[in-house]
Amino acid sequence: MRFSTMRMLSGVMGVFLALLLAGCSGPSNTEAELSGLAEEQQPAALQAAGSRAPIYEVDGKGMARVEAALAEAKQNSKHVLLKIGGNWCGWCYKLNDTFHDEETVRELLDAAYVLVMLDSKADMEAINKWSIKPEGYPYLAVLDATGKKLTEKETGSLEKGGAHDPQKVLAFLSQWKPSPRDNAPV
Repeated sequence: MRFSTMRMLSGVMGVFLALLLAGCSGPSNTEAELSGLAEEQQPAALQAAGSRAPIYEVDGKGMARVEAALAEAKQNSKHVLLKIGGNWCGWCYKLNDTFHDEETVRELLDAAYVLVMLDSKADMEAINKWSIKPEGYPYLAVLDATGKKLTEKETGSLEKGGAHDPQKVLAFLSQWKPSPRDNAPV
């Protein structure tokens, strides 16, 4: 191999390793940075995300989805869980899998929350309305049924190994679920 080719491969491998270690939650792994890489240079997790059916709607109608979720939450005494990310994000798919495949997580999510998936680019109106400042993806925010933002959460701390830890996800959801007093008549 020529020296310049080896140097280029070394740089590509360095970027690949940094992205792989950071996951979507890492501050250096943003959609803008990833879109500048050739497909073969992106981490396998991100390539896998691209081969799966999209989980985020990229239609710019996130605000309408949040408003509908708030109405449902109010009617059913739930909170709204905003999951911000993109179809390009492998960790977004991994958290989605945890939400749907882990029975205890799914049961709590269904019982206490209305889930709204917001695309990190197309749904900026909704993200900005609640002054949400994602620190990587996926990123979570919890709203009460009146639309008050209760918390935001980076999801790197919910990871364990190559996936999201169901117990950590369950602990976060349990901490922010509506309490009985939230549902008391006023």
